[in-house]
Amino acid sequence: RFKIETTTLKSKFFFIKEGKDNRVEMVTTEAEPLLIVKTGKGQLVRNAKFKVNNLVEVMGWKAAGAKLTEYSKTIEMEWEKKEVTDNPQPELF
Repeated sequence: RFKIETTTLKSKFFFIKEGKDNRVEMVTTEAEPLLIVKTGKGQLVRNAKFKVNNLVEVMGWKAAGAKLTEYSKTIEMEWEKKEVTDNPQPELF
């Protein structure tokens, strides 16, 4: 949930601070993304859904970001897929 705040073209801007464990885990361009997070192993698996737009405000691209959960090697994440219709109708109201 970052907003790019420059009009400079043909220049690289790094929005992740350099560091051993710094990285991007998930990316989407959806306005209202729903993130599914699975933690644990075997019978201890827990599922959680995060409405990202309700949890994290849009920040400037230099912001540190937001932590949704503690990192663990047993975490799996995916975006919830929206149903695609053959003939989408735009909403009027």
